[in-house]
Amino acid sequence: MNWWSRSALGAVLAVLALAASPAPAPDGPWKYTPPSSPQGPTPADLLGRLAMLTGVTAGIGLLCVWLTRRASRLPAQTGDAPMQVVGRVALGPRCTLHLLQVEESVFVVGTDLTGVREILPLPGSFDRMLDVTDVPSAAEKSPSPRRTS
Repeated sequence: MNWWSRSALGAVLAVLALAASPAPAPDGPWKYTPPSSPQGPTPADLLGRLAMLTGVTAGIGLLCVWLTRRASRLPAQTGDAPMQVVGRVALGPRCTLHLLQVEESVFVVGTDLTGVREILPLPGSFDRMLDVTDVPSAAEKSPSPRRTS
């Protein structure tokens, strides 16, 4: 070891020895006396706090449930709504067909567990498609010629 490392080691040991020695307690007005610990709450106080906080928590939970139910209610549909559900048919436990009318247009919407699968517009009204004046009757149709071989 070098002379400077020995002297540094000696200085560190001297500082540690001074720090480890107890300091004399001051007398008179500088003497520290810790305050006495406060008295804890009584069991009745603790039960009262528990009941109050449980009631507040239950009230907040009930208020949230009430607000959620109130917000999830759909407004009453009037005849002026631009979109109306005309009909709905379940095609099995997982598939459904919906018939929707949007203003003058009619759509068929197919859904399953993954969501909407198909949206098909229907051409016009069924009354117009099945109008008897547009479809020739069976008596008016000429029989098709048969081929003989």
